[in-house]
Amino acid sequence: MAERLVEFADKSADAASTGTASYQLLALPPALLKQLSSTSPDNLLAPLEIRGDPSDSAVLVTATQTYSIRGVQNSNSLCICASGRGEGKGRRKWFVGGDGALDGTMEVGEDNANGEPARKKARTDAIEIEAVLHETLEVVPTVARVEKLDGLLKGAEFSGDSAEEEKAHASHPTFDSLRSHIPASDAEIRGALSRKRVVTLDGCLRPLPPSFLAQILPSILSSLPLPPALAHSNGATKKKDKGKAKDVKPFVDGAVWTEAEEQDLLDSMDAVDCGNDEVARQVLAWYGDEVEGGRKRWKLDAAKLVKELGVVLLAEGGFGQQPLDPFVAKWKDLAGGFAPLCELSLLAGIHLHRPPPISTIQYLPPSSLSPDPAARFAELFSLRPRWLESEMGLFIDDLTGGDKKKRDALVLKFVRKVREKETVWWTARNLWT
Repeated sequence: MAERLVEFADKSADAASTGTASYQLLALPPALLKQLSSTSPDNLLAPLEIRGDPSDSAVLVTATQTYSIRGVQNSNSLCICASGRGEGKGRRKWFVGGDGALDGTMEVGEDNANGEPARKKARTDAIEIEAVLHETLEVVPTVARVEKLDGLLKGAEFSGDSAEEEKAHASHPTFDSLRSHIPASDAEIRGALSRKRVVTLDGCLRPLPPSFLAQILPSILSSLPLPPALAHSNGATKKKDKGKAKDVKPFVDGAVWTEAEEQDLLDSMDAVDCGNDEVARQVLAWYGDEVEGGRKRWKLDAAKLVKELGVVLLAEGGFGQQPLDPFVAKWKDLAGGFAPLCELSLLAGIHLHRPPPISTIQYLPPSSLSPDPAARFAELFSLRPRWLESEMGLFIDDLTGGDKKKRDALVLKFVRKVREKETVWWTARNLWT
């Protein structure tokens, strides 16, 4: 029977001062393991980083994905062992799993002066038990939590060139200064910054407030040429029903692409106190792309610009209800020739519409709702006792990251489906709570 030396690592104070290692097992999902196993062209593994403020639950992030970390108790103790041993001080114990002992006990002896076992039996390298673990950490994909961005960016707003002169020496956050405070990956943080309409100016992050966007967007739309079909629709509407607003929606369900000279676009933004070309080009990039070629031109999605204009007008009105007809009238007036695109369907998922006799609209972006699923459903059902699936689904998709299985699990837990004729309504499962 082969002999093997087994010992526990020295955990005395003297050993601790020499840097005795500690361990924790981490179980990786297949997708993350595959990502870490693949190497980039320069043979570097994808980076992993633990993020979150002390008040947050720590998360593990890659360059593009966020993972939550949870502890799982092991039913059996797991030993972390080190095989082999360098030159040590003194004589070591060794253990033999004897095949002659009926009770299965291990024989114990001591090394002789030459470092060999006193018994002349072959044994393998030594095994040192460095730690005994009773818990394994697991990582699972989770939705990035970027709610803290608004608080971290507060006071850094860019409100135009005139306002910038007044606070020229103010310090503002940078991407590197806030990334460690947000429990999300770099890619998810950058995506959130883009959705929140944050530009980078001189290396600092500067959100554009709704009041400033409400000046920029109509100016950009006024400098865009109308697509032929939309121009024809506008002309036909004026001839047929002069002085009355009639909805013409040839492009509402898709993009409305139109091109313009870059200088014309920059001049239009300069006219509303946004003369910084660095900021202006970042704004244009939210709604389209620069056209390749000799002359600098931009291809912009007018429907996206019109939608953004509606969003900022909603945001300016706060989170309370506002009359629908005056809101739509102002939206169409600022959209100019693109007024036929001003349909409430463009604002799906960010507003709550109450039909006549109330006829109000309320700003309700998912980011304003609780990130906790139970609280989110409670908020939604307090606003409206029953929902269509197509309506409520828009307000809960961000909780699951688009994962249909996770969404179905949340619906099963918090929603009761009630059928009325051909319509299925979603109501609260626990009406008494």
